[in-house]
Amino acid sequence: MKVKSFAKFGVGLGCAVLIAGTAISPAHADPASGSFGALAGLGSDTTQFVMNGLAADIPGSLLASYDATGASATVVTKADGVAIPRANGSGAGRDLLRVAIGQTGNANVATFTGGTRSVTTDVAAGQIQYARSSSGPGAQVEGGVLTYVPFATDAVSYATSANSWIPSDLTQAQLTDIYKGNLRYVNEAGQLSATAGAGYVQITTWLPQAGSGTRSFWIGKVGLNEGDVTSNVNGNLGANVAKDFSGADVQENSGAPFTSGTPDQQKAALVPYSVAQWVAQANGAEGVADVRSGAKINLIGGTAPTTGSGTSYKLNAAFNSTFTRLVYNIIPSLEAEDEASETYRAFVGTDSEVCEATDTIERYGFAALTAASGANACGDISRTDYAASPSSVSIDVPANAAAGAAVTLGATVTSTGDQGGTVTFYDGAIESGKELTSVEIPAGQTSATVAYTPTAPASLSVIANFVPALSGVAYSETTDAAKSLVVTAQSSTTTVSKISNRTYGSAATVTATVKASAGTATGKVTFKDGSKTLGSATVKSGKASLKLSSKLAAGTHRITATYAGSSAVAGSASKSVSFTVNKASAKVKIAKIKTLKAGKTAKVKVTVSTNSKLNAKGTVTIKDGKKTIKKNVKLNSSGKATVSIKKVKSGTHKVTVSFKSDGNFKSATGKTSFKVKR
Repeated sequence: MKVKSFAKFGVGLGCAVLIAGTAISPAHADPASGSFGALAGLGSDTTQFVMNGLAADIPGSLLASYDATGASATVVTKADGVAIPRANGSGAGRDLLRVAIGQTGNANVATFTGGTRSVTTDVAAGQIQYARSSSGPGAQVEGGVLTYVPFATDAVSYATSANSWIPSDLTQAQLTDIYKGNLRYVNEAGQLSATAGAGYVQITTWLPQAGSGTRSFWIGKVGLNEGDVTSNVNGNLGANVAKDFSGADVQENSGAPFTSGTPDQQKAALVPYSVAQWVAQANGAEGVADVRSGAKINLIGGTAPTTGSGTSYKLNAAFNSTFTRLVYNIIPSLEAEDEASETYRAFVGTDSEVCEATDTIERYGFAALTAASGANACGDISRTDYAASPSSVSIDVPANAAAGAAVTLGATVTSTGDQGGTVTFYDGAIESGKELTSVEIPAGQTSATVAYTPTAPASLSVIANFVPALSGVAYSETTDAAKSLVVTAQSSTTTVSKISNRTYGSAATVTATVKASAGTATGKVTFKDGSKTLGSATVKSGKASLKLSSKLAAGTHRITATYAGSSAVAGSASKSVSFTVNKASAKVKIAKIKTLKAGKTAKVKVTVSTNSKLNAKGTVTIKDGKKTIKKNVKLNSSGKATVSIKKVKSGTHKVTVSFKSDGNFKSATGKTSFKVKR
């Protein structure tokens, strides 16, 4: 028994057709050779042209978009970059980004040349910053490392050849039956049948390559899943569903498959097609080649996917909502939350660079998003997917250390792709403990060491965390018990340098050397002469020096130095070092006394000079002959004294002046004589 469905054959209301004899090669809009954007993206064929347009219209080389198809199966996206696969399709772009951020260590990425190319994190890291996607996340993963950011509306309908017998208006139920194999044949009148019969040809259902966002969207709408496709459960799907009649790959959003095979085959084939892509190709949007090859895009449920005609087509806002979809750019979630990042500026929020470029979005056949907020707003970041890959960190900590002396802390990490990161060491809990130090682990390495200098005696419980360089790798903490590090004070020794003997009045400097058992001592040293404190000095480069007073008394001095210690080094005291301050020599000089008349007063002016920089201190005793005129006359601050001899008698007077010091000068005597007339 045949099950038939009737629809008017030909071009239905709103169904647009372009007649062309051969396929047109697509225009490739990779950035010009030697030009690079801050944010490089690959992936969806559906959104490649609009993203190319946005990359051109947004100033400052913020974006670079690389086509899903091109001259080669690889691209170089950075000035110092390496070749990575030219991802063909939403899934391929997404998986390439997953590898680049370390969410997975490797992936087989679909390319337009057929098959896949393997790529690993160590190659892809830093080479791609976003992925184009015409489908949303497979599941909502809270805390997922990829964020799907919507920026426009698209729709998907089915495309057929210009001479197709497939009805130009099908319901969702009919499409489901066709793709499930319940309706497998069609005749020239557009009648659909489950079984073959006279005048009927077999329907061919195509899908774009695996990983295509359009493919994923479409099979979901016709009641299938990838398992149905690959297992060929319906008889008309399976291994060749993404191959045209010549065996070439079915590239999404291209009418080229309709130019393969026989006319009977061509008239009974259909393939899902992005409405925005069809519109952009029909309108001749900048950088977009028309590769429809005569393919027409059809109605679903009585509503056309487009409005307009000629080169003025638009996406029909009234098209079947079941087949309408958001399109996205996929970005790392950490970047989506970082308002200072270039990624945030480009994609996040209704005021982002992409979301504000509504003219560009509509020029390429898409509809701009108009919601001010919520999941359907441009730049929304509520959709996340893919849990971070795990990492681990272990540490190597010595059991003991001396305060002020450096010890080596080691860290070993595991992470997807081994692209390094930062390990931070703490004393106690990470949330509330004290940060000790940190070390960067370079890309390509899994361990590093860092010198840590504890400042004071303590008992430390050392743990660490690891923040990977790649945003797709999870943060981790040490899971073993905290490592004990006992910090003790350093011991010290203090010595005083030899001090040369010197003469009273000359300056001297005393120097103490402080040696710590490890590291360098800091703090102060106090110097004493016996029990008398002379002063303190700061330890610099292990030494402390104090200038001694030039008034240090003549005699033997015993100098000691006491180091007070610091938070890291224990104090210590030196042995005494002796030196002698010798008495300065003295010389008595008496000013000449003029001849006087008897009965007058003679003045004896005395100056005591020394070989010291200090003036003499002490007393002088003056005799006239054997007669003591005056005893213990104190010298003034200049080392001088004047004594009067009253009512001198006639004759010759012999004056003797004896100097007695305060203990710091040698004794000295001076003589002179003067005459007295009658």
